[in-house]
Amino acid sequence: MTASITDQDLRGAVEEELEHEPGVDAASIGVAAHSGVVTLSGHVPSLDHKRLAEARAQRVRGVRAVVLELDVRVPEAETQSDEAIAKRASEALAWHAAPRLRNVKVTVSEGTITLRGQVDWQHERQTAERLVGQLAGVKGVNNELRLDPKMAAEDVGKVIARALHRNAEVERSRIHIKVDGSKVILSGTAHTWHEQHMAEQAAWSTTGVTEVENNIEIGA
Repeated sequence: MTASITDQDLRGAVEEELEHEPGVDAASIGVAAHSGVVTLSGHVPSLDHKRLAEARAQRVRGVRAVVLELDVRVPEAETQSDEAIAKRASEALAWHAAPRLRNVKVTVSEGTITLRGQVDWQHERQTAERLVGQLAGVKGVNNELRLDPKMAAEDVGKVIARALHRNAEVERSRIHIKVDGSKVILSGTAHTWHEQHMAEQAAWSTTGVTEVENNIEIGA
């Protein structure tokens, strides 16, 4: 059994991780840690930088959750009008290979994009958010895209269980699966945030799933 990491050590580890990421200005980001929960505060120049800082913090051993209190402050030279952002966001979605993304409705208010409509898969929701979020001038994305419920012929729980068993990065025996209609509830424990994330992705990748509640705890 491994010794628990102190809040001070965890904070230092996250700070070091951010300092070694070229795409992050670590000097502009404050780090606090308490019982495995890391809070990032300060400001970043783009939504992409915000996501990158979150991803780097999540990969640090001992981090159970990340709270983002980072403001996106777009440099004046990259500032765009809401109309310009909406136009480029719509074009980015229209040119994507997934046909359902072409029907996504885009609205922009003070640099924050809201996506509305319906898609078939969770990865399409994620792709749409990623596509528009990386555009210059975007401060945030509200993803209100709904998933079209298509119940699988096979038992959803068994399909997810087999997917987890195939994944060498997930210890299947520690993960519990409950299915309520098109909603999947995951519980149990994972060694790392990455393992927790992979279990959730396996659930989202199953036909018929429209909602995933991830209650998996990160522990030894």
